Amino acid sequence: MNRKVSTPGPPLAGPTSANLFLSFAYLAGLLATAIPAGGWLLLAAGLLAAFTLPQRWRRGPRRAVWLAAAVLACLASLYFAWRLPRPTASDLSRLAPQSDVVVHGEVTSLPHLTRSGRAQIWLQASRLEPLDSDPKLVTGQLYVTLPLTQATGLTPGQEIDIAGTLYQPSSARNPNGFDFQAYLARSGAFAGFSGRQVSIQTLEDKSEAPVSDVNPEPAPKKAHGLGWWQLQQHIVRTQVLGLGSPKGPLLSSLVLGSRAVDVPYDVRDQFVEAGLAHAFAASGFQVSLLLGLTLTLLRGRPPRLRLLAGLAILAIYPLLTGLSPSILRAAIMGLGALIALMRERKTQPLGSLLVAAVVLLLINPQWIWDLGFQLSFLATLGLLVSASPLSRALDWLPPTLASGIAVPLAAYLWTLPLQLFAFGKVAPYSLLTNVVATPLLAVATIGGMLSALVSLVSVWAGSAVAWLLGPVLGLLIAIVTWFNRLPGNVYAVGSISIVQVIALYGLLLLVWQQAWWRRRWALALTLAVLLVAVPTWYWQRTKFQVTLLAAERTPVMVIQDHGKTMLINSGDITTAALTVLPFLQKQGINQIDWAIATSPQANFSGGWEFLLQDLSVSQFRDGGFRAAPRTYQDLLTAIGDVGTGYQALQLGSTVSMGPVQVQLLSAEPLLLSLTLGDQVWLLLGSGSARPASGPAPASTATPVAPQSAIPQAKVLWWDGEALTDQILNAVHPEVAIASASTITAETSRSLQEKGIRVFWTGRDGALQWTPQRGFQTTLDQIEQVDAGAG
Repeated sequence: MNRKVSTPGPPLAGPTSANLFLSFAYLAGLLATAIPAGGWLLLAAGLLAAFTLPQRWRRGPRRAVWLAAAVLACLASLYFAWRLPRPTASDLSRLAPQSDVVVHGEVTSLPHLTRSGRAQIWLQASRLEPLDSDPKLVTGQLYVTLPLTQATGLTPGQEIDIAGTLYQPSSARNPNGFDFQAYLARSGAFAGFSGRQVSIQTLEDKSEAPVSDVNPEPAPKKAHGLGWWQLQQHIVRTQVLGLGSPKGPLLSSLVLGSRAVDVPYDVRDQFVEAGLAHAFAASGFQVSLLLGLTLTLLRGRPPRLRLLAGLAILAIYPLLTGLSPSILRAAIMGLGALIALMRERKTQPLGSLLVAAVVLLLINPQWIWDLGFQLSFLATLGLLVSASPLSRALDWLPPTLASGIAVPLAAYLWTLPLQLFAFGKVAPYSLLTNVVATPLLAVATIGGMLSALVSLVSVWAGSAVAWLLGPVLGLLIAIVTWFNRLPGNVYAVGSISIVQVIALYGLLLLVWQQAWWRRRWALALTLAVLLVAVPTWYWQRTKFQVTLLAAERTPVMVIQDHGKTMLINSGDITTAALTVLPFLQKQGINQIDWAIATSPQANFSGGWEFLLQDLSVSQFRDGGFRAAPRTYQDLLTAIGDVGTGYQALQLGSTVSMGPVQVQLLSAEPLLLSLTLGDQVWLLLGSGSARPASGPAPASTATPVAPQSAIPQAKVLWWDGEALTDQILNAVHPEVAIASASTITAETSRSLQEKGIRVFWTGRDGALQWTPQRGFQTTLDQIEQVDAGAG
């Protein structure tokens, strides 16, 4: 009897393929939260596909799989929204802002150093004591900053009272700037606290305090790592004892990650700029080293013992490093590899990576938008799918060198599109830096782990092992510093759009999956370069835009005119580093054609030297300040040393850049006229806003320009001081813009009565103006995006 022989089922019809398809559907549902009603759109698309594609795509998923995927994607979007952190009815943020209050709560983290030189801790708040009302029971996580002297000795589990100011965190006030409010929300916190003084509570102090009739929800108790922080600090102290700073904290961060130790910011920034930021992230590199060393040392031992030892490593190390997404991903993948090894089966690393992603995003779906989580998975994916092909392509090199180049290159290729989207810059020497530095990182990491292990027996022996690594760490720092001093070590490409990101990853997938594209990888590379370069070039050459950055009371303006750039004021060094330079890099600006300083004071000009480290400046102009501080005189010397042309503006002289003209009307106080095409803007410097006939306060006595010297202008730009009717009548503006946190009520009322449209950066964030769209405020754009996503 003849029997029909059945053919193998279609590739995506089997249970394994169906599981993969459903896993991708879950990830797609989480990613769809980036657009309004994205989950419902996926549901509709999935239902349409279920009833149309199976007949046309016979090797594709069955109808039941399409239906399940559509429902799962929609549920994933709903699950994401359900898990969004929200303040409870008794959350402390509902009482913010308040000044001069005392907050009682439990410390849930060790102090960490901030860039501003203060200490930061997390506090589980339980009571708020305002000065003018009764204490209130509260709940909620609180982001607290303190003077370093007040944070000394604070450890998780302590109950403390902190006196200071409760505030609402701000959203991003500059285009593509850091969103402090969203950062805290991802951590489950909705308020911040600037502390002045701390008192640690003892058993005698814990008497019941009277509270108002608020019905608080019980504050969730936070685990304090079961003493893991104590082991962290023991290891850090041991290695700092042997090496000092910065080598000691650097070694500890290679072993434990940046969450466990404060690496000095100057050292950390050097590594980040060189493309070695991954060195501070506890991840698969450390896990694979630890697991490999453990299994090697136990070679020949019973499999059960090796399995238990491996499981112990995978359980203890993530707890010791702080349970970051990257280390959890590495632990899950390590678990899969360990089980496969013990069962003598072949591992499926791509499957393990997908399982790790789904498991972690089930635990916390918010991680889908965590940049560190995204970079970690993309780098791992690149290593799994591209490292071996690249190594084979480099087979003309010695095997060790070929592997040393292929591994960082694979990770770099798969993370570059996301880095361009997030930061808008590349480090041209990062690949070479990684090739040179990776052997040193491996030696230092292994030695650091040995030092940590030995320190559990003897602190002095552990510090001695760390001391032996001093030359390795010194050489590593020297290599990073040398590469960062090379010309063009950072190049600003400009932030790319999400469409460009999708297209670039589409090319990577084609080269990975299609043999035709693998043979024509040079074509794919050319297309990728064109995808980034052509839109950026066109955008730069056709753009005319004025941006007034939100920088407290410092007027900072960036004028972009068809590939040329003018920058008025740098702000202080913090403003330059955290606001001005990131904005310029995300705009693809590598050169400032005209730099203008309107004041020699540090809050106006303290950041110019910092900017000169990453940007070239063609021409520098100022008001020829007669009594400039020494720091400003040093700046002028530095400007001459780098070959920048310098000249003091003369009264009535004009600086021209295309349709932009800047004219100095008065030096002290400053009056600067800006002609932007057919519009005239007027910058009033400090003191200019006071009437000429009125006396200036003694503390700010400054010569005032006569009213006759103040011309009319369409836009008035000033520093937020009170404006008089005489000034407003003289300028007769249609728009007034204050670079200030607030403006006086009298000034606001006067502007409204005269029908003048008013903006200030403290309320509206940065402002951008183009001839086509007029004025746009950053905070309004953010609110519109948030409303649409909701």
